[in-house]
Amino acid sequence: AYLREALAELRAEMQIAPRGAAATMAVSVLRELAAVTGETRHLDEAITLAEELVAADPQGLSAHRRLGDLLWDAERHADAAAVYRRALEIDDDSAFDPLKQLSAGERSRLESRVADAG
Repeated sequence: AYLREALAELRAEMQIAPRGAAATMAVSVLRELAAVTGETRHLDEAITLAEELVAADPQGLSAHRRLGDLLWDAERHADAAAVYRRALEIDDDSAFDPLKQLSAGERSRLESRVADAG
């Protein structure tokens, strides 16, 4: 019930700022709802919202990583790998700005998933 209430509040906030922090939090809540309930519609909605966030911020490393993780959760590994590859490219482009880079562990995780997806 708590997650559904939180999602309702986030959706109301998203009416004001569709691609703001509320949208990012809504993606996380939807992912949790999918995990708790097993309802794929929540994961599908999270993916759609994450795709909108990537479109709004094409250089956004976090947005790409988040979308890749959702696609991976949905067992869309090839799609996830493509998004992870883009995240790794963005990370490479941020070589001179450590605050915008993936941690070594996170980079390794993405590289591993890309390799696993074939």
